[in-house]
Amino acid sequence: MEDASVFKTSFRRKNLFYEILPKISPKTKIVEFIKSHPNEAGIIYCLSRKKVEEISEFLTVNGIKALAYHAGMENKQRIQHQDAFLNEDANIIVATIAFGMGIDKPDVRFVIHYDAPKSLEGYYQETGRAGRDSRNSHCILFYSYNDVLKLEKFFKDKPIAERDTNKLLLDEVVSFSETALCRTKQLLHYFGEHQEEDCGFCDNCKNPKESYNAKTKLLAALKICEGVKENFGLKHMVDVAVGASTQTVKNYEHNSLSEYGIGKEDDKQNWIPSFVKPY
Repeated sequence: MEDASVFKTSFRRKNLFYEILPKISPKTKIVEFIKSHPNEAGIIYCLSRKKVEEISEFLTVNGIKALAYHAGMENKQRIQHQDAFLNEDANIIVATIAFGMGIDKPDVRFVIHYDAPKSLEGYYQETGRAGRDSRNSHCILFYSYNDVLKLEKFFKDKPIAERDTNKLLLDEVVSFSETALCRTKQLLHYFGEHQEEDCGFCDNCKNPKESYNAKTKLLAALKICEGVKENFGLKHMVDVAVGASTQTVKNYEHNSLSEYGIGKEDDKQNWIPSFVKPY
């Protein structure tokens, strides 16, 4: 195209409040959140059809009119539920990612992710369905590293190239979810956009996390990664760090590593990210 005009805008959505919550009693927290925001429209995303049905039924039992939407439903029923949401006959829709493309509802006040998303691209697109009328809207993600592990297992039978790509995408989701830095700044960085200042509007900006010098532990963790040749998961790495005498540690002779037991003075949970459920 000759003499074409180029229109370029930022990925930043200044009216979206990003918040990550530990996945502890998520259904109860969702009910509390919805009841504290009466008559507001919202979308709750789940990764499986089974979970969609479970959450929508739980909300209904708790006096919230919520409708399910996923690809396993009859087309007629899906259309009915979609129309009911658009026409404000129901404020809450619980859905898989099958819901949302082409949905023109500007007053969605919140988007909740019950499960960790498969990528930041998907997460950004799904949260982007909130606040299209430019009013402040809430984006909540219930995060547990165990969800990430489940997704990794889901991808383990894929071709190597696809598996490696999905692993990189999940690593970015983990980084975004566990960071103590500005969420908006990290999202923009992922999409190749630089922002100097913090947004001042995400959970980390509003409530900065407590920090401490983790240099010693970080170096130890890296040495353990190197010692086990990066072939083992978090649980095994923690077992090596605290000097646990498990059968797997013995079988692979990781109890002979110089880093074995380097953190035996600490509680095991101190070596596990705060969003991961205790072993």
